[in-house]
Amino acid sequence: MLSLQDIILKTKQNIYIKDTKKLDKGFLKACDVVTETLGAEGKLALLENANQNLPPIATKDGVTVMQHVRLPNKIENFGVLQAIAGSAVTLQKAGDSTTTTASFMQGYLRKLNRKKFNKKVEKGIKLGLEEVNKWLEHLAIPTTREDLKQIIKTSVNNDEKLATVIFNSFDIAGSDGAVEVVKNGNLPETIYTEQNGMYLDSHGYTSAFFINKEGKASYDAENVAVICSATWESDMKLVQSIKNFYQTTDKKTPLVLFLERPNSEMNEEMLKLKNIGCNVCIVAVNGYDEYESELLLNDIALLTGAKVYNPRDEKPEFALGLADKLVATVSTTTISVFEAPKAVEELVEVLESADKKDNRRIKRLKGKVVIIEVGGLNELQIKEEFDRVEDAIASVKSSKSEGYIAGGGATLVYISGKMKKQQETKEIQRGYDLVKEILKEPFIKILDNANRKTKLKWWHWHKDYITPAQNTYGVGYNASTDEISNLFEDGIIDSKKSIRVALESATERAIQMFNIGSIVAFPESVEL
Repeated sequence: MLSLQDIILKTKQNIYIKDTKKLDKGFLKACDVVTETLGAEGKLALLENANQNLPPIATKDGVTVMQHVRLPNKIENFGVLQAIAGSAVTLQKAGDSTTTTASFMQGYLRKLNRKKFNKKVEKGIKLGLEEVNKWLEHLAIPTTREDLKQIIKTSVNNDEKLATVIFNSFDIAGSDGAVEVVKNGNLPETIYTEQNGMYLDSHGYTSAFFINKEGKASYDAENVAVICSATWESDMKLVQSIKNFYQTTDKKTPLVLFLERPNSEMNEEMLKLKNIGCNVCIVAVNGYDEYESELLLNDIALLTGAKVYNPRDEKPEFALGLADKLVATVSTTTISVFEAPKAVEELVEVLESADKKDNRRIKRLKGKVVIIEVGGLNELQIKEEFDRVEDAIASVKSSKSEGYIAGGGATLVYISGKMKKQQETKEIQRGYDLVKEILKEPFIKILDNANRKTKLKWWHWHKDYITPAQNTYGVGYNASTDEISNLFEDGIIDSKKSIRVALESATERAIQMFNIGSIVAFPESVEL
């Protein structure tokens, strides 16, 4: 029970709590549940089904597990939500490694007493993080075609058949296409289909409030109404047209508005519609110059059968297009259609016959989107396989951008052994050394989940497992074979980007947790 000195009633509605122990307790509980799933021998989590007439869901997907964690105590639940937010940042930026993020976050909170945290310790943490990123850059290996095969195979728990479907999908899509996934309960097994489409890099949703798939931090919809608008500011005629659309159709019908550039006023108008249940999203194409933005907007309109609405025209026209599937993230957008209009093919012919070819635009218009349709014998099987396919797709995208490193936490243990800098003060050194210890957390948790840590004295498992990984890059513990081996030869590799983002996200969230000194909540829902 908290003392009266720690509970100060600010108003009749709010209660102010200075003790953060329950906040930390909830944060660590959420991380603990998730990290139990880490590694090849990680345990399954059994999640209650939203439909209580169906069996619970068994999964190892870290973000799915964390999103199911809720605690009866309001303050502890605040901690859970903080942990979820930390993992969500990794998910949004890298699409993978949310479980690794949880292992880093819990390490920070367990290895540093709140009372010892200050700005100098924070400086040491950031110096350590900076050094780790330099090592990751140095050790990362560019991803080859064969490497992608292994990354996919590892992501789908060595399911050869499923890995082949995913690999072939990326092969067909090529560097200018994209791969997306949908569920199809009418199929007995997973297949892929090739569609016309467009992949827009560096063009994503304008606000995270448009996200409708929180597990993957994306706006993801099928049979999407498309509007393309060269609007530079709020345009009430456009807003009214969208309102009219929802007056004649179900609010759940997805509608995506492509704008020539970011527009805060239109954002607010669309969020108002979102708040009353309309399934809307805004994507700003925002090319590197005004001309490129116009071309992008026109190409999207051409692909989807829309017409660009431009209020500056003498007679502005307004016409909807249609995308069979559309996925928008914070930085990318994928549009697919079953059959592209003939006008797309005709434009490509014109562009290819021109003396000065616009190769960027030609590639964009000729793009392919491969849709992986996940089937199965029942809803639970489809859900489990769908999660694995999504993880594999995220891992491939992440690995292609920054290369790969030895997996299983071994690279981080190796880097930890190389961090030997002496800092100018004891407090800065404390923060720097903390990062060194945090790096070992995923590796140690994998050992723990394989029952290779708890059965031995700490100095034995440190000598048998940690020391080999620190001495030789690429050597680590293979939980599947229960041996210390060369992880590159075993095909156990991680995306460098996902590990980098996981550590950065966890560090940012941990520093925020250390800086929280008070909590404000409603008294009727707080257990003291």
